[in-house]
Amino acid sequence: MPDQTINVNTTVDGVGVATTSTIPDTSFDTLSIDHTVNIGAQTSPDINVAIAVDTSGSAGGSSGSDVDGDGTTDTFLEAQVYAAKQVFQTYIDNGYDPSTVTVTLVEYNSDSSLVGVYTLDQLTQFEQDIDALTAGGGTNFAAPLQEINDSWTAQGVTDQSSNSIIFMSDGVQNRGGNFTDEALALENDFGALISGVGVGARSGLNAGSDGGLNDLDNTGGSIGSADGAIQVVDASQLTDAISSPPPILDVDSVTVVLTYPDPADPSQTITITEVIPVGDPRLVPTPSGYVLDDLVIDYEPNPARGDDIQVEIITSFNNGTDVLSTGVVTIPQLVCFVGGTRIMTAQGEKDVADLRIGDLVLTRDNGMQPVRWIGRQSFDTAFLAGQPKARPVCIKADTLGRGMPRRDLRVSQQHRMLIQSRAVEALIGKSEALVAAKKLTGLKGVEIDNSCTPLEYVHFLFDRHELVLADGAWSESLFIGPQVWTHMDSETKAEFRLLMGITQPEDRPAQAAARDIPTPREQKDIVLAMLDSAK
Repeated sequence: MPDQTINVNTTVDGVGVATTSTIPDTSFDTLSIDHTVNIGAQTSPDINVAIAVDTSGSAGGSSGSDVDGDGTTDTFLEAQVYAAKQVFQTYIDNGYDPSTVTVTLVEYNSDSSLVGVYTLDQLTQFEQDIDALTAGGGTNFAAPLQEINDSWTAQGVTDQSSNSIIFMSDGVQNRGGNFTDEALALENDFGALISGVGVGARSGLNAGSDGGLNDLDNTGGSIGSADGAIQVVDASQLTDAISSPPPILDVDSVTVVLTYPDPADPSQTITITEVIPVGDPRLVPTPSGYVLDDLVIDYEPNPARGDDIQVEIITSFNNGTDVLSTGVVTIPQLVCFVGGTRIMTAQGEKDVADLRIGDLVLTRDNGMQPVRWIGRQSFDTAFLAGQPKARPVCIKADTLGRGMPRRDLRVSQQHRMLIQSRAVEALIGKSEALVAAKKLTGLKGVEIDNSCTPLEYVHFLFDRHELVLADGAWSESLFIGPQVWTHMDSETKAEFRLLMGITQPEDRPAQAAARDIPTPREQKDIVLAMLDSAK
């Protein structure tokens, strides 16, 4: 039978995202779904990051803070080295293509020198080089700014790239004089975003007769605006302080949520939530996203036969805010006769497959009643072979009493049969009850038909829940109880309202069960009592 396919398309952070979910039209003890996430191409300019590390003599002094969180107070240089490594690692963690990100490392004291130029796949070399830096000499802000300009020019960097500078210091300049021209040149020629970072509680942002970190920072609006530089005193502040880049859009997780009435107490709801994070082997990466292929979720407990199941698949993204949902999808759990079953009508017995809307069918309680709706579901051999719970129950002739049924009767496992027995009255205080065909398989003459012969299931609806004569045995029509109605999709509800003359959108068919429907445990006990009485 056809599956339900749900396609969802949207834009997340400017990137096109599409999901395709395949959910079965029927489900028994387990749910099997497929879910594909496709993320559109993400084009971004080349990224150039320059890191300036203060290696002046004062950088060997105490920063006043444990910036790296190892339990000891760091020197200014140790804190800067840790911060620089965090900058590098952040670009790696956020998924950037190593070929698109270039990190330029310069050190400065009385003068400045280029330490190296690195791509993201050169982390080890970067860490070795920065760990080798030592403190000594004066502090000159102009020299490293010019060194970055010279290096970027030699690399062919243009203002069409994303260019940023992380300029770290203890904040005290005592060499080189005014550095405004060098900072302005980087801003004008490369469109550089310059972040001044004072490392440690003892660092200053405005220190020095020729200006401090605030005077070269332009994150506050313009160079010299005196409100952009940031002081870092512990590791928790680093992510924001170092102007970490936004992550490349990716999936964080896929969540499947199932809800259905509690079979032990239909006034309550069972909710099953399965979270599959990226890295889980079930969520397989593809060139354009991820795929869940034939994810199987066990129902615990199993839904009562006839109660619909609601499924929602939610894709969460790594920006921490956006999610993409299929919306709630209903898997109908409808009771069915197998095609070929003979139903007593006003024209005599008729194959259930030949019934039409409006046909008059004999009911146990209300005489001839018109059929208001008919549903059909076809299963082939392959489907039945893979879904044992979809196979019908065969009730042999005379199993439920003489002529009940008159010939072998096949119904779906969840289809309920009218049982008249002293065992019923002893257990529930009524002489008749409706028991699921599957529960009757403990009786002689009732078994699952495992032949996997292709078949068509047919279910039909009256104004009321009725008992009909099927091959001489009384069995139920489609029953829309309050729990089933609650879990139907809006389109099916609208169809039923139209067919049954219901004009108010908030109303539902006022159906009550034609007979008592014992709990699954009570049904099992009824069958056991019937077995005992047959001995």
